[in-house]
Amino acid sequence: MKNKLSVLTRCCLFAVLAVLILSTVGVGAENDTADEIQDIIGGIIAYTCGGDVQGWIDGELASNAGVLSEWYVLALRQYNGGYDFTSYVNKLEDYISENSVLSAATRQKYALVLTFCGRKSLEYVSDTPDKTVGKQGIMSLIFGLHLQNNGVVSEEYDERGIIDTILNLRLSDGGWALNGDNSDVDVTAMTVQVLAPHYGENGVAEAVEGALAFLGAKQLDGGDFKSYGTENPESTAQVITALTSLGIDPTKDERFVKNGVTLIDGILKYRLPDGSFCHTLGGGTNQTATTQAFFSLVSVGRQRSGLGPLYVLDEEQQEPAPVTETSGVNDETSSAAESEHSFLPGGVKVWICIGIFFAAAVFCLIIRIKGKKSFKNYIFVLAASAVLTAFVIFIDIQPADSYYSGETKENAIGKVFITIRCDTVIGKTGNEYIPQDGVILPLSELEICDGDSVYDVLVAAAKKYGIKIDNKGSSIGAQRFAYISGINYLYEYDFGDLSGWVYHVNGEAPSVGCGEYILSDGDRIEWLYTCDLGRDVGN
Repeated sequence: MKNKLSVLTRCCLFAVLAVLILSTVGVGAENDTADEIQDIIGGIIAYTCGGDVQGWIDGELASNAGVLSEWYVLALRQYNGGYDFTSYVNKLEDYISENSVLSAATRQKYALVLTFCGRKSLEYVSDTPDKTVGKQGIMSLIFGLHLQNNGVVSEEYDERGIIDTILNLRLSDGGWALNGDNSDVDVTAMTVQVLAPHYGENGVAEAVEGALAFLGAKQLDGGDFKSYGTENPESTAQVITALTSLGIDPTKDERFVKNGVTLIDGILKYRLPDGSFCHTLGGGTNQTATTQAFFSLVSVGRQRSGLGPLYVLDEEQQEPAPVTETSGVNDETSSAAESEHSFLPGGVKVWICIGIFFAAAVFCLIIRIKGKKSFKNYIFVLAASAVLTAFVIFIDIQPADSYYSGETKENAIGKVFITIRCDTVIGKTGNEYIPQDGVILPLSELEICDGDSVYDVLVAAAKKYGIKIDNKGSSIGAQRFAYISGINYLYEYDFGDLSGWVYHVNGEAPSVGCGEYILSDGDRIEWLYTCDLGRDVGN
């Protein structure tokens, strides 16, 4: 009996010691001090431009004005007010003058960035916000209020009117969405961001707190969020920006700390060794993920420095923040930060195994100090270490993209082919999500089961390939009554009253909704964006 108790005691001591050592090596929450946040920001800057920020603004960002640069420019302005954005502003104004920008929210975005760069004139943005507020759903309300928050006033819409309209769009689960009855993490976070300066006003605090409760409930144990079935850093970036806009430290609010894991941990899981960010764990550099990580971390830095929200222009320009090549991830001074914040596939497992190794070593040392030199004790420790290590190694921690790409259906009756295209709007917009060749999804093969509809296959494709879709149909029986209002951030009415998404099966336009069309083996599905009620895509 005594021997059994001794074994049990040793097991308990070993387990406790392993936990204590694991906590010291940083598994779970990371020590994200202000200096480390600054280093991560510097890593992104080093990745994008090697540390020459002004050259980046005058060169690449100016060249891509109106297409890819706007969020970087806005974040850089709020990160360091001392940069010269003249070259970028000139290029953006040229772009707006030379292109027909049909999206209300996009025109508002341009107006907002120009405002942050010192140009409040609405000459180049089609009378924004008077003729854009509310013209593209909640997004045009959000950007319209952002403009109002920064002194770009509208004769037709006042701040309170826009706020009341936004509050009235709040859904029963506490948040907001582009459409439908279920709130969306990204849209809810973006709404909180724009309402943050009005927190003390009538009805706003209650709505914001309800939205934070919704977002907190949606956060995953890893600190991040899912969007359309895929864990990603972009949603996490929006939530971080929302909290910091309210003056909340994203590492300290208990609603957003899961078992010691914070929002910062959630976004840093996606950081790559070169300083950029991926969209899914195990993936390569993704421009949108890197951009959104950048502006969210700039927002964290502002909150910790006592500055205002990211989307509210500072009354006085800040002193230039020190940005040199030594703040990047490719030099000696940042190597420690790189090793601490780089999360490669299996990185957490490595840390756990290291923790087990050190726990075993310390336990053996304790045995030696106490004079219990029996080889049985050492063998026991080594055996326990081996068992724990094997358990960790063989746990199936699978990245989202691997999970979906490897998904197979039981009872599959065959395969279908699906493609998603927006050829009709090539060259007509600066929407950064529209591919240059118009192909959002090349022809791809998916398995189907008996009874699967066009809608089912679209959802499966969106999950597998990380494409955002928006269903405007009823939340009750959403499959049958599905109405696809947006794919890959391209929405109905973006290009006029007759624009939107239609689908073809085997070259024909069915007369039923996508949730009602049941597929057969070998069917070919095409989702096409039309600007003329389908006439321009063969309907």
